[in-house]
Amino acid sequence: MEEHEWSVEFTWIKAHAGYRGYETADQLAKLAAKNENIEENYTKLPKSAILNEINRIVQSSGKVNG
Repeated sequence: MEEHEWSVEFTWIKAHAGYRGYETADQLAKLAAKNENIEENYTKLPKSAILNEINRIVQSSGKVNG
C-alpha cells in the first residue's frame, strides 16, 4: 500500500443522512448500479488481503502495542 501512496482512514458514522458528500455519493452509486452500459470489474482485493497488508505495515513500523 505504501508503494502506491495509498491512505486508509476508518471512521464510524451513525448514518449518511446530513453529511455533505455522502448523499451525492449515494445518488451516484444508485445511478451506476442501474447503468447497463458500465462494464463490470471484479478486480477488487479481498478484505483478508487488505487486513494482512495493514498488519504487515503496522508490525514493520514498530508501532505495535502489546
